[in-house]
Amino acid sequence: MMIPKEKDAGGTNMVHRTFTGPKFTPWRVRHVGPVYRFALDTYASFKSVWRILTSVQTAFVAFLSIASPCFFYWYREGDGNALSFDMNWSLISIAVLFPLTMSVTSAFDRREQAIAVLATFKANLTSIYFAHKDWDWDQGGAKSRAGNLNTLRHDHISDVSHQIATLVKMTIRLLRAPIISKARHRFTARGRAESARVSSQMTALDTRIHVSIGILSKLVEELKDAGLPGNEASRIRQYFTAVVVSYEHLRSLKSYRTPQGIRTFARVFIMLTPIVMGPYYAYLAGTDDTTEGVGLPFTCFFSLLASMSMQGLFAIRVKMEDPFSDGAEQAVTDTVDLKEQFASLFYILRQTMINPAAIAAAPADVVEGVAVCRYDTPVCKEEEADEDDDEDEDEDEEEE
Repeated sequence: MMIPKEKDAGGTNMVHRTFTGPKFTPWRVRHVGPVYRFALDTYASFKSVWRILTSVQTAFVAFLSIASPCFFYWYREGDGNALSFDMNWSLISIAVLFPLTMSVTSAFDRREQAIAVLATFKANLTSIYFAHKDWDWDQGGAKSRAGNLNTLRHDHISDVSHQIATLVKMTIRLLRAPIISKARHRFTARGRAESARVSSQMTALDTRIHVSIGILSKLVEELKDAGLPGNEASRIRQYFTAVVVSYEHLRSLKSYRTPQGIRTFARVFIMLTPIVMGPYYAYLAGTDDTTEGVGLPFTCFFSLLASMSMQGLFAIRVKMEDPFSDGAEQAVTDTVDLKEQFASLFYILRQTMINPAAIAAAPADVVEGVAVCRYDTPVCKEEEADEDDDEDEDEDEEEE
């Protein structure tokens, strides 16, 4: 079905005349057969599971899962009897599976909150930008349009764009900071030192963010000095309030996680489960000729499968704890892609930057195609140095 194109009085296509953004192309989706699609989905699922389970803790739990059945299978007491008996799995469900499923649900809810708050944060920043750029408050007032323009700096909207870009850039860097609420950050000297260092950097980023918010607030006062009515200025202030509330919510989601006790309890019991269930695995395998069993190889496989199931849930919960993690975690846990979330806002801001050619020629001052440091100042140089430090410090951490 063709959509009729609206035309102006001169017959010019209004859509083509007014739209200046990137051109759209038809969707190019390759249709494949159900068998091939099933093969692709299966391969992707196994690859995701491999990424989830690839960790030092997984290797340690796998070793215990195989060593424990073998030990109790060959172990004999003084009278020659094997230490094997039937056991109930209720203890495992209460001690491990219940806290795991509850914490996974809580981590997923945090991700959903992060998506909603980010949308509010971005929407209100976009509203602030268009309020400065497009509101026709100078039409039909007591002063002429030319008079109002003379009282407002010609680079006013460019300054607004730069401050919003700086605000978003600093927010992204803060949300991508390493997690410092793990057990080792509280109970080890090295962890506490790492926590103090990251906390100081986050405090500096928080200060810069509030400075940008303050500058944006002063730019509203410039509009009022140029003749912006008080009721419209109040509307922009409402956008500012929503931005500040959203930012504080995002910072809280970054700083605080699910209760430490649940995470530690689940971790310890996942490692203890193969040992505690060792006598049951020996009973399942059959320890002598008079006891029927499924054999040691299948028992080791069953023990490994049970432990990997619990370890997989735990790994997913750990990776989902930070809804803003980037890199490999996004492929397996669907965490928030900050670059994608703010791509459209960065594109809009770039349209009103000063000297786009100079921006393109200075990649060090560009964040996703947007210059955020206009002047050669110590603050700009410090930001570039911090970015270099972040690249060196963003290493894959072991889950607590």
